[in-house]
Amino acid sequence: MKLSSLISENELVFPSPETAETDVAGVCADSRKLRAGELFFSLDGSRANMYDAVLKGAIAVVTDGRRDERFPVPVLTVKDAREAFALACLRICGNPQKKLRLCAVTGTNGKTTVAAMLSDILREGGYTTFLIGTEGAGSGSNPEKTGYTTPPPEILAPLLKKAADEKADFVIMEASSHSLDQKRLSGLHFELGIFTNLSRDHLDYHNDIEAYSAAKAKLFSHCRCSVINFDDPHAYEMAWAATEEIRYYSINDYDCDFFADNINLSPVGVEFDFCAVGMREHISSPLVGIYSVYNMLAAASAASALGIKGSIAARAMCRFRGTAGRMEKITTKGGATVVIDFAHTPDAMKNVITAAKQFTPGKVITVFGCGGERDKGKRAEMGRIACALSDKVIITSDNPRSEDPGEIIKNITAEIKVCENRRTEPDRRKAIELAITSAEKGDTVLILGKGAEEFITADGKKLPFSDRKTAENIIIEKGL
Repeated sequence: MKLSSLISENELVFPSPETAETDVAGVCADSRKLRAGELFFSLDGSRANMYDAVLKGAIAVVTDGRRDERFPVPVLTVKDAREAFALACLRICGNPQKKLRLCAVTGTNGKTTVAAMLSDILREGGYTTFLIGTEGAGSGSNPEKTGYTTPPPEILAPLLKKAADEKADFVIMEASSHSLDQKRLSGLHFELGIFTNLSRDHLDYHNDIEAYSAAKAKLFSHCRCSVINFDDPHAYEMAWAATEEIRYYSINDYDCDFFADNINLSPVGVEFDFCAVGMREHISSPLVGIYSVYNMLAAASAASALGIKGSIAARAMCRFRGTAGRMEKITTKGGATVVIDFAHTPDAMKNVITAAKQFTPGKVITVFGCGGERDKGKRAEMGRIACALSDKVIITSDNPRSEDPGEIIKNITAEIKVCENRRTEPDRRKAIELAITSAEKGDTVLILGKGAEEFITADGKKLPFSDRKTAENIIIEKGL
């Protein structure tokens, strides 16, 4: 492919006609992975990485930093290297996004579930869908694992090409705040964007809630239609960023475009009426908690904005049984319930424990930890919530990365003044075993933080570990 086909003149600070017809074998932004003949994009301006790329055979270097004439290969200066890289990745894949109808979900909690719900509704309406998110990417039941909520351009563009080759009607993706801030989605225009909610998370990256919210809001400047949770305090920030049509959903305000009425929360599920002007469809679901109502309302509202009948959305939601690692239940022979959930933020933890208390006649036993090298400020808050709402708490390890698990646990317990039923166990398997073996008939054990993840990251290694498999093995081994 010609270099001029990958980078347009208006992206260049200094147009360079002599390099326009240079043949390019591919594009790369990681000098460690570069192959001879590829175009190297320096996203951080590191001269060391640029020289490494040249030594490995880069055909040219693209940067938005200072131009250096001494390089042995052409150096192209662009206005924004991250944006140019995302566009180049799409172009080298033949601009597959032009053949697809794109939808994105952003927010702190609920992205994976809402994306799966919207996919099910669209399929119920006769469309084919391709999901890209935390649990992987694909159109079937065994998605390809990517390791990202929103993959970087060099992974995302080929996935979009795969979706186009499979003739998917819709691609539904989770849009993380990191991806939006890092311009991974440059060059994509979404037919629809959904905002679920916003609460404390990723402040190790964004520094404050204002920057975190601003990153989320960037999505809606690239959406034909924005579907926004009116009940969230950050709704107006999302709406302010939107440049085209806006639709609101709510469980509190009947003047919104879509709303939930006659909500009934019970230990066995939720029921509500999905409403809009001239429409009222009843939804009965085995999912629990008010947050499940919000998730279904978001997906059904988005589908309606795409032209899907409310009756189709309601039918799909009645059949929806959840996603992997989100309120997954295992029942022991002794009558205890074990729940696996991805909740790893204060707000998500509060929602899950509150929901569990609705269907638990006995005690709620919560097992959780906090990830290393992430927002330290939320650790003590999660400790307070767990102890305030649970009957018993076991604080353990959860992807400590390079941090000492013991220090993370100290951060979690730092502000807990009184909690007689709290204990710590850094070994996650032992912590889960302690919780399950202590559970009696009618009790619920919540294992929070990792969901469907199948590894623990510690000391620079990814070690195999699944909360669900661990719980199942303990139940079998102990004959519970």
